[in-house]
Amino acid sequence: MRVLVVDDEPDIRFIIGTSLQRWGYETAEATNAEEAYAICRDDPPDIMLLDVSMPGETGIELLDRLRADDLIPGPTALLSAAFPGQLAGVAADHGVVHLPKPFGLEDLEDLVADLASRVTG
Repeated sequence: MRVLVVDDEPDIRFIIGTSLQRWGYETAEATNAEEAYAICRDDPPDIMLLDVSMPGETGIELLDRLRADDLIPGPTALLSAAFPGQLAGVAADHGVVHLPKPFGLEDLEDLVADLASRVTG
């Protein structure tokens, strides 16, 4: 199971990626929406963890573009510290889940396990 981690913060990508690998997942990383779009187009991940606030195109804008091009990967979670109540609604409108930052690794592990169960059925 391959998880795409999209975040412009190197420390966040490192912590999430390292944790995912320790839990048995393969990972791919993108630092921005353009890189994430290319990965979703060329080698779609099973799961995507997507930061909302990134320079350039936001995570929400990326989701809209992926959807318009019929490239939405597997189950997706939005990660953001901003406007947690509002983003939960936006996530639901986009058919994804929201994990507010900061989050604990146990919360992340539970979330990814839930998303993985949606892939494997």
